[in-house]
Amino acid sequence: MCTHLAKRGSTYYYRRKTPIDLVHIFGKEVMKSLGTKDKKIAEAQVRRMGAHYDDLFASYSAKLAGNPVSTPDTPTPHTTKITRPSWDEGIEVDDEEAYAYLFLKRLKVGRENALANNTWYMFNAALNNLVADADEYIRTGKHPFEDNPKPMWKLEAQIKAVNALRLMRDLPYKEPAVKISKQSSTKVTSTKHLLKTLVIKWATERAPRPRTVVKMNRVIDRFTEITDVEDVTLISKKNCVDFKDGLLSQDMSPVNVNQYLTELNTILNYASNQAIINSNPATGLKVMVKESAKTKRLPFDLAALNIIFNSPVYSSSYRPVGGKGEAAYWLPLLALFTGARLHELCQL
Repeated sequence: MCTHLAKRGSTYYYRRKTPIDLVHIFGKEVMKSLGTKDKKIAEAQVRRMGAHYDDLFASYSAKLAGNPVSTPDTPTPHTTKITRPSWDEGIEVDDEEAYAYLFLKRLKVGRENALANNTWYMFNAALNNLVADADEYIRTGKHPFEDNPKPMWKLEAQIKAVNALRLMRDLPYKEPAVKISKQSSTKVTSTKHLLKTLVIKWATERAPRPRTVVKMNRVIDRFTEITDVEDVTLISKKNCVDFKDGLLSQDMSPVNVNQYLTELNTILNYASNQAIINSNPATGLKVMVKESAKTKRLPFDLAALNIIFNSPVYSSSYRPVGGKGEAAYWLPLLALFTGARLHELCQL
């Protein structure tokens, strides 16, 4: 019998209880996918993983006792990554059902990964935010975060897929009008310091609000999309400048570009503090914003105020998911009568 070898579905995992004195660092147990369905391969990998965690636990126990020792690197079951064309490549508005079906499949993979990596709260928060943001965009025509959101038909399909996942239902498959490319290419990439993995580690240690984690993941996704760099150790100053220029070329406002750069700086500073990179290549990078561009706001006219205060929030006691309950009712009223800044009203 091979110790610490577990199986979920057809995939093998390394599963081990954490020593009591380290539960506050690693959680009650460690569970890592071995990335294989072959038992013989899994048995060989689980022994390597066991030796690694023996050393890792000993290292942290020594640190707590005041005798720090070097921390070993986590063994990686696979050193190659298969990259494929975008999963929704070629899907158009007439293929909404096919898009919803494929998006549901991706959600199921994300759900299993969240369960395996003990990040369920992040996964569930991401679903809540996706539905709330998409619903607001569909109702108002303005997305609460994205400057260039996905088309409404895709957001409607995503909401359909999320609802199907939560009701444990499948969606019917419909062949898309344009065949999705099945060709794939192999690219050797280090999976040791992927930005996505770094965000998970950062969120686990810093415990930010779930919405902050979702926002960070959006920024990282946009960075990878523009620069085609996934490994944090490969990010250069030029990549960061390209990211800034790419956001500006997509007609994002300078103020919002700076918000994206702030999030990028946060995760790269964390990588630097963790000795993953020597320094933060995005330090000091920002777009100059004229004061008038920051402060110039158009006032609401009477017609706009009538639309706001005759909305279902006030006429039918409707409370949108993203409105945080009664805040949806009171914040606009407080803003109307006090003229205070929104973040100050939210703190109150």
